[in-house]
Amino acid sequence: MQENLISDEFILLTKGRKMKFSFIGRRRVQQMYAIGGLFMDLLISDFIGFDDKGKIIIKNRTVNIKHAPAKRLYSLIQATKPLTFKKWMSKFNIPSKERKYIYNGFNNTLGNIPVLQQKTVEKIRAELLEEGTVSEETVALTLLLSASKTIKDYFSKFEINQLNNRIDEFQKMYPSRWKDIQRINKEIENMDIIILTSAILV
Repeated sequence: MQENLISDEFILLTKGRKMKFSFIGRRRVQQMYAIGGLFMDLLISDFIGFDDKGKIIIKNRTVNIKHAPAKRLYSLIQATKPLTFKKWMSKFNIPSKERKYIYNGFNNTLGNIPVLQQKTVEKIRAELLEEGTVSEETVALTLLLSASKTIKDYFSKFEINQLNNRIDEFQKMYPSRWKDIQRINKEIENMDIIILTSAILV
């Protein structure tokens, strides 16, 4: 597992930003997306996976995760019968002490926010707006920022189109690696449905 996780970078880039569904509470929405990012981190690291019914399962039971929020989520998945991503996010919907507990753990993983924000944006630019290697993590982070409608705070419409074109190229060049990314993208859409439903019910 990388030192800087997708979930960490997402929180950095959305601090104080207006997000999709912010009208139901910016912090709660950020918490939901951050936990969605943690699922991405665990999935890309091959710690979890999907069974043939689309339920999330543990793939590696011998890992030593130092990142506190990721470790907590991994432990919850390990201690619970397999659930779909949608059902997991429903569990983390309000009221959820676990969601807040996991989110509060990020306070110990973040450093100098303005500096790290700039470095993260520069990384996305370097990988997706220039020639070179594109990582699964950067593609997943970009999809998460797009889903939350915060990517426009850092990139112009022209640049966003370029980002999307590069992601399309990634899909064609690395079809096997794209498989999990595609699944992640679908799960992000499911998470949006959960968040919107919660707004109607509150």
